[in-house]
Amino acid sequence: MITQNDIKKLKTIFPTKEDLKNELSAYATKDYLKNELKGFATKADLQKSTGQLVDLINGGFSRFDKMMSKLVDHDAIIEDHEKRIDVLEQKIVLT
Repeated sequence: MITQNDIKKLKTIFPTKEDLKNELSAYATKDYLKNELKGFATKADLQKSTGQLVDLINGGFSRFDKMMSKLVDHDAIIEDHEKRIDVLEQKIVLT
């Protein structure tokens, strides 16, 4: 038969239910981890941000293309003006 002395010895050797609960409290729980991870971006957040960045970059490229086409148009106009100025300068020098 087990005596009170035996029970006391067993309690010192084996952990009790309370001891195990106290040990487990040092580890993170599922709920704790979920709450901690809420501050981080999810896969959907990253995909949305990436999509927005791609749209912004594409918009920038299209604006750049429009500006370059305008510059090409202006180059032709400037060349025409330079030719006209050269002709006028030659007429002034000759007179």
